[in-house]
Amino acid sequence: MSQALKPPTQNWRNTSWIDLFFSWIAQLPLPAWVIYLSLIALFAFLDQWLFSLDSSPDLFDSIYGALALIITFVINHWLHQVSISAFEQFQPSLKLSRKHIEKYRQKFIFANPWIALLATLLGISTFTSFWSIGMQEGMTETTRSLPLAFIYGLILFGGNSGMIMYFMFNSLRRLKLISMLHKQVADIDLFNLNPLRAFSRVSSAAAISLLLYLAITQRFGTSPENIGFQISLGILAVVVFLVPLIGLRNKISAKREEQLKLISADLGLVAKQISSAVRNEDLDVLGKLKSGQDGLSFQRNEILSIRAWPWNTGTLRGFTSAFVLPIVIWLITRLLERFI
Repeated sequence: MSQALKPPTQNWRNTSWIDLFFSWIAQLPLPAWVIYLSLIALFAFLDQWLFSLDSSPDLFDSIYGALALIITFVINHWLHQVSISAFEQFQPSLKLSRKHIEKYRQKFIFANPWIALLATLLGISTFTSFWSIGMQEGMTETTRSLPLAFIYGLILFGGNSGMIMYFMFNSLRRLKLISMLHKQVADIDLFNLNPLRAFSRVSSAAAISLLLYLAITQRFGTSPENIGFQISLGILAVVVFLVPLIGLRNKISAKREEQLKLISADLGLVAKQISSAVRNEDLDVLGKLKSGQDGLSFQRNEILSIRAWPWNTGTLRGFTSAFVLPIVIWLITRLLERFI
């Protein structure tokens, strides 16, 4: 049994600041969900306080805006954790040296610093464009402190945009690596496919995350542009779930066909021997051959029952169930709007 690899070295030179942030959260004495809920409450309070000169903004809108940011952090954090456990499950399938496995592990789990930097810059540029529009529409008349409002908006809206960009960049990077790592699998054990199913959890998590983003964007309205964008996200979720697994699916199918051909050849040989034993009335040999034939038939049925797609039932069920998320979140938001 292979031993778990030691955590790779993490520092600002080879790891994105976002992954370092997740590692820092993991070292805190509080659970991550407590920290994220506290951040939602903090941002909702700041929104209420900063923009309350004439009348306080709607509390639900304040909470929803804070929730949108924190969800993007939670999604990236969740994918980070899934990637760690998935690689640990998959790495026994790699017939490589410990050094090469560690190299792949570092690359798969932790993004390069430039990816987080690029996402951060894109998030800042997105916010500043909205800020300039807000200034033209008289934002100074609705905020207690313009500098604080700028910092708040930069973190909330710029951070939300940046984290979505980071999710996109990092997911594409990981999904590409999954396809590459699947090519490194040389020997497939059809009766032990659990290690090979590991990365289906990563592709499923990325696809479910896209459906979560789809649910969040429902609040932007039902214009043709938004509906088209949401449909595109749904299609992309299916593509993200399936495409990285196609290469390994083909390998499993080829291995299964190879084994079936060998069994068919053996069954044909046994059938000829059975015919010979019948003609010679050799009952002892006939009984042994019949037992062998039954064993080969059982083995063939077992191989035929193996699914070529490298996921288990739970992973597939979780992904398909996620398509109801937009409906569930829409119903919850409508109920909360009535009471908050």
